[in-house]
Amino acid sequence: MDEQLKTLKEKQNQQALAHITFTPQNKQAVLGRANRKKWRFYFTPQAVLILFSLLVICGLYFFIPASAPEKRAVETISDIDTPEILQKVVITGELFTIEWLSDSMDRGNHDYVTSYHSPLVIDPSTANFSRGDVVYYKIAATEANSNATAQNIGRIVGLPGETIEIIKGHVWINERKLSAFYSEATMHGLTEEAYFEKVNANNIADEEMTRKYFSTSMSPVTLGKNEVFVLVDQWWRGIDSKDHGPLQTEQIIGLVKGYAQ
Repeated sequence: MDEQLKTLKEKQNQQALAHITFTPQNKQAVLGRANRKKWRFYFTPQAVLILFSLLVICGLYFFIPASAPEKRAVETISDIDTPEILQKVVITGELFTIEWLSDSMDRGNHDYVTSYHSPLVIDPSTANFSRGDVVYYKIAATEANSNATAQNIGRIVGLPGETIEIIKGHVWINERKLSAFYSEATMHGLTEEAYFEKVNANNIADEEMTRKYFSTSMSPVTLGKNEVFVLVDQWWRGIDSKDHGPLQTEQIIGLVKGYAQ
């Protein structure tokens, strides 16, 4: 302690202080006051501000999630108007019917399958389409889509000018999550959680592949002026825009109105 006091006196550069002899009773007190002065120097307002700024920057870097769509505060696009169940329709005017035997639109009640329901009624006069509409359309089979048939049905999820993306089994539109009964990967209308709760494990042929399906992803696709993006309700059971790309509106034959009464 004596050596520290000697150094302190020399730093003061004052003759009076250099001749002072410190008694055992006041040595500790003098050193305490000197140390408090040091701390007051370190914690100036400027130093506190710099320290606070560094803490804020560290917090932003380490604790704020990444900017991928699934990490951001979720904004949604909702469709609460599209009915889940097709209605009965009286055939009039230009309306016509088709038979449809694929279960690509099955939501748990053999939906759209005309062997369980009456024929589907098509309205060819509709020129304006909305999100959620089910359309009857034509597409030519290609080498890449050899399973494509001359006619298909699918639900419009993306409209002209929008950017469509599928992230872990869910549809995103212009970086906003679509909220609708048809906006995510399902099996017979069941989401992944509901499917594995309801279905007996012995009836699931390949759990790994099934979970992979529920996590289906697709890179962003931006639609042109006269293009829409269509998906079947049961993604794994049909050909749609995931496979053949955006649909030209001129390829749409008509709007599916319901079941024939």
